[in-house]
Amino acid sequence: MAPAAFRTAKGGTKSVGVAAGPFAMKTVVKKMTLRKIKPTKYRTSSIYPMDGGMVMSFLDDSTLLFGEIGAVKLALDTRDGEILNVDTNSTMADMMSSVDSAPVWSILDQQGTQNVMRSAMGEASKVADYDTIKKRLLGSRYTMNFNSGVNFDLTVVTSDGVSAATLSSFVKAGLMLKKMSASSSEKIAMDNTNVESDGSNVQFHFKASDQQFQSLMHSELFAAVSH
Repeated sequence: MAPAAFRTAKGGTKSVGVAAGPFAMKTVVKKMTLRKIKPTKYRTSSIYPMDGGMVMSFLDDSTLLFGEIGAVKLALDTRDGEILNVDTNSTMADMMSSVDSAPVWSILDQQGTQNVMRSAMGEASKVADYDTIKKRLLGSRYTMNFNSGVNFDLTVVTSDGVSAATLSSFVKAGLMLKKMSASSSEKIAMDNTNVESDGSNVQFHFKASDQQFQSLMHSELFAAVSH
């Protein structure tokens, strides 16, 4: 199963789940019919109600889409070409191809990247020059794996090398400011974080043991960055 979150045209965030496997669609539909559960037609798709206010729709014989009704309809709109999909954004498509083989991965658009960097930088994001730099953040991608602890790699894509170098400097300054009032677990996390610019990209690498990461999950820093 793969979850997906996306921002709508009105600025809200919705999410859906996609599950692939031997669902035996005809058998499932037959059971729904026997239980007198009727689908709602949405163009060529049938949307079935689920417990808890969720709905589901078969994309094919072995792929199931589910979520809140509004999110499912938007996903079907995208599948059917009614609205633009991620492939029409070359930056997002390129980022996805770089991370989609990882166990856990995500890509963020320009606005999502700006929000994450503002949370991560804290007070440093209030510097006047940052307002100029944040407009040059094009997107970001990250991967996580849990072999020998926790490894987190984030790449922020900027418009040019100067912007990447400047952002790298801002982030390092933000880490120094945060460290002055950080808890012991947060200080360890900052010491385990490397930030470097590489061409037009800014590379973040974080590594922690399982115990260190568990402590960090209960910190204010983790709450701010993961919000």
